Amino acid sequence: RHGRLDYMFNNAGFAIAGDTIEMTPEQWHRILAVNVEGCIWGTMAAYRVMARQKFGHIVNTASVAGLSP
Repeated sequence: RHGRLDYMFNNAGFAIAGDTIEMTPEQWHRILAVNVEGCIWGTMAAYRVMARQKFGHIVNTASVAGLSP
């Protein structure tokens, strides 16, 4: 709408409750798709715009779920 992208905040993620040893490959795939790939693809999309305009800030944040098993 304003023709620029100056700030992009990656702040999405989730965890699955329960013992890690009981998680299925599908659950692991979903966690990685959202928490890792979501950050990668969001960053790449914003970076392309910011590189063209020669300015911008990308901030990646994580919840405590990223620090505990």
